[in-house]
Amino acid sequence: MKLKEIINKSFLTNFIAASVIAIGYFSPYYKELIISTGAFSFSAALTNWLAIYMLFNKIPFFYGSGVVPIHFEDFKNGIKNLIMEQFFSEKNIDNFAKSSSGLIKNLFTKDNINNLIDYDFLFEKFIEAIFSTTWGNVIKKIGGAKLIQSFKGQFKITIEKVVMEIAASDKFNEVIETGILNQKQYLKDKLEEMIDVRLAELTPLMVKEIIQNMIKKHLGWLVVWGGIFGGIIGFAVGLLKKYIF
Repeated sequence: MKLKEIINKSFLTNFIAASVIAIGYFSPYYKELIISTGAFSFSAALTNWLAIYMLFNKIPFFYGSGVVPIHFEDFKNGIKNLIMEQFFSEKNIDNFAKSSSGLIKNLFTKDNINNLIDYDFLFEKFIEAIFSTTWGNVIKKIGGAKLIQSFKGQFKITIEKVVMEIAASDKFNEVIETGILNQKQYLKDKLEEMIDVRLAELTPLMVKEIIQNMIKKHLGWLVVWGGIFGGIIGFAVGLLKKYIF
């Protein structure tokens, strides 16, 4: 819904209320009753429209008008506190750490492990480690290099099995969870820093537009219902004046 639609809704309500006043002025019957209904409806709709306008716009000599742009720093702090306290509280971060550790653990599938580990590179380093020992030259002299190469397939199977066992262990899950929990203050500080940077970019106009966009769908109806209830009250007052007072 565009702002134009809200203005049209407000204008239509005020126009109808003003038309009722005009009808009552020229009507030969129930003149005061019709005028009272229209006047109360018009005043209620107009004051509701003015209240909505004053919420987002500063009017000279009208104390309290322009609440949103004037107090935009309070709105920014409110947004920050809402995010940090409701979404990134200590309890939520702890729950996130526990759920994340389980999620990370589940990522260690056989396919993911095979994509992650370069077994050829690992096996080459394994051979280098063997040959760097005092037994390296002895193994080379007796033709052990070719023999070690024949172990390459089994080496991959063994390493894969060991990694899978580690990933499936409770200890692995505990280490991840503890690591995340140890970093939760750092995570919280970084999140707060990111929020501060983004909020610092907000201007009073941007805050005004954000809040206006959030609630503008219902603002027009405040004017409409103000006109309706104002008209009902005006009609009741007219009846009381005509038949009681």
